[in-house]
Amino acid sequence: MPNKNWWNFYQRGVQHLAEGDFRNARTDFEIAIGKRPGARFGNDQDRWRELTYGLHVIENYFPNRELGVTLHNLGDHALAETYLATSLEQTPSARAKHYLNAVRTERLKTSVIPAPRVEIAGTTPGWTSQVRLQISGTAKAGARIREVRIGETAPLIELAPESYAFDEIVSLRPGTNEVLVSATDLKGQITTVKQTWIADWQKPRLIFADVLRQGRDYHVKAILTDDHALKWARVSGAKSFTGDHAVPTRRWEVPFVVRSGSAGVTIEAEDLAGNRFHTLLT
Repeated sequence: MPNKNWWNFYQRGVQHLAEGDFRNARTDFEIAIGKRPGARFGNDQDRWRELTYGLHVIENYFPNRELGVTLHNLGDHALAETYLATSLEQTPSARAKHYLNAVRTERLKTSVIPAPRVEIAGTTPGWTSQVRLQISGTAKAGARIREVRIGETAPLIELAPESYAFDEIVSLRPGTNEVLVSATDLKGQITTVKQTWIADWQKPRLIFADVLRQGRDYHVKAILTDDHALKWARVSGAKSFTGDHAVPTRRWEVPFVVRSGSAGVTIEAEDLAGNRFHTLLT
């Protein structure tokens, strides 16, 4: 190695690392960053492009990151974490994040830490008339969050954080939907929260059972029906029916009179999912 500058030791260290010669790789990376004597100059700054001499540059100069990877392979996970964290502070890279997750996982193996916590915000499970739901919340873990899964979706988490805020859109199908939100930490511990939604997209319907004309007026017996459950109904503004959530009612008979010359009769209804029916009979 005639030049004995930091980039010469770095390039040789990369070669040693690729060959699995971790001890010599560690020595070369430490010389490159100035932790050991041997180079005329040391350079401890991780960068995508680094000027060497004149107009010459070296691509992907990451001595702290590669030293961290090397130490991880040597089993010194505590020191590896230090160098990988330094690399991320200087120039973030996916490789540094991957190995930082790996060394933290190794360090947590013997620790007793509670499982993750999952908190869902702003939604109350139950009936809905929506086709898609926005599921938001936070996952927290002392052993850091490696993965969050909302339904079938798992957002990419490159570097496991202690707290992760999620916000995803979940598509529903008609009827009962069980939406699972799970969080996994670096120890592999999983916490799952289940929310059950009943999707109903059909509004109540009005069926005429009997219409009797008396003079110029019409005496009507109608039936309000819903595929699942009625919540309330009104006839000309007066609430005539209030459903029982505990015992869902799908059918309610509505007797009323449409008088000649009047403004008519307004019939309104809403089901438990929030779908509304409205009509004016004259």
